[in-house]
Amino acid sequence: MKVTKLTNRSLMFTVPENADGFVNMNLILGEKYNYIIDTGMGESNVYEMLKYIDDSKPIIAIITHAHFDHILGNSALKDALIVSHRLCRETIDREWDTRIKDNLIKLSDYVDSEVYKCLPNLIFEGSMYFPEDGITLFHTPGHSDDGISIYDGVDKVLFNN
Repeated sequence: MKVTKLTNRSLMFTVPENADGFVNMNLILGEKYNYIIDTGMGESNVYEMLKYIDDSKPIIAIITHAHFDHILGNSALKDALIVSHRLCRETIDREWDTRIKDNLIKLSDYVDSEVYKCLPNLIFEGSMYFPEDGITLFHTPGHSDDGISIYDGVDKVLFNN
């Protein structure tokens, strides 16, 4: 996993490192919460990210869209708050046994932990704001109908799907 510091409070994690196709996950170390943006290709991706956080602050996982390479680590955070757009949660629930699980066979070289369905437990429609840390989530369909973007108003960084 490649780790890149983006700002004083955010890091980008890239897996697999040095591959043609890759997934970026992000971490924002807020004053009140640690925000994990996308959970990648399995629990091991999340466990690597957890090494960089202050575990005295709660974790909020933000899922940008329902593509398998952004949600397979959700189960590592089953006791945390997992946030997504309503359409994302519905897509994961509807497609888990068909499209998502079928891709696991193709990705066996990259997914190195057991994977099971773990749905977002807080959903929103238009936008959501975490004022304590200046984090805004908003629906931005494009790459997928269920996609969202995240704006860090403190560091003035936009994370999009």
